[in-house]
Amino acid sequence: MGEFFSKLFLGFIGFGIGFLLVKYSNQIYQTFGSMDFAEKYFRMFGGTRLLIKIIGILIIFISFLYIFGVGPFSV
Repeated sequence: MGEFFSKLFLGFIGFGIGFLLVKYSNQIYQTFGSMDFAEKYFRMFGGTRLLIKIIGILIIFISFLYIFGVGPFSV
């Protein structure tokens, strides 16, 4: 039972971090500047802001996989 709550806790932390990355992608961009890779390949879609949002969505997705023990997180 303790393992479930630790997974739940860590999963919600990951969800929160991913949510904050998606919500505040513009502020992160203004604080840290642009990434050359993102500006080169995603320029017409938003560049660095899009890459920050994609990373946030991936963190949210991986957090849910971790909470429910699906995929590489299954025990």
